[in-house]
Amino acid sequence: MRYDDDTIIRKLIQYQKEIREMDLKVRQYLSDRKKYRHPFPEGLIKEIRSFENQIYMSRNTEVQLRLDSLVYSLLVHERDWKRAFEADAETPSDERVESTYQPAETTETRSDSLMDRVYRAAEKKWSQLGVGSTESREELVERLCPVYDKTREEGKEVGFVYDTKTHKVQIKIKNDDS
Repeated sequence: MRYDDDTIIRKLIQYQKEIREMDLKVRQYLSDRKKYRHPFPEGLIKEIRSFENQIYMSRNTEVQLRLDSLVYSLLVHERDWKRAFEADAETPSDERVESTYQPAETTETRSDSLMDRVYRAAEKKWSQLGVGSTESREELVERLCPVYDKTREEGKEVGFVYDTKTHKVQIKIKNDDS
């Protein structure tokens, strides 16, 4: 089947959402089997791989970048789901009070870890300049994450710069003069 680039991009975005939803379902299931049904992630994995095989020859750069991101995300989640189910199978049923499952590195967790590094760098800069912190980590995350996530979804490259006038970290979009 032949897809146009816009259809492919919409489908790739939808699959990213489905992976995040499946990750949530896996975590919920492993935390409480009585309340949640088994999510069976294998079906989603098979569907995404089938779609990948249909479009992997696309010459559109945005499609290729989004496909690479999707495949990476799928691989990370698939590995984590497998480990979680294996670890869960080794746990006696009477000891399954709380899940030991660690969620896959989603965009959100990557953003959190990235924001931790950005905030530590800001603290270091404040210390070097003898300036008190101008915002808490939570304020920094609240201010930067929406812009960061939106920009990354658009496929743009993002960097961070320290603004010496405001003493705050700002997002710098590649090829953006702001």
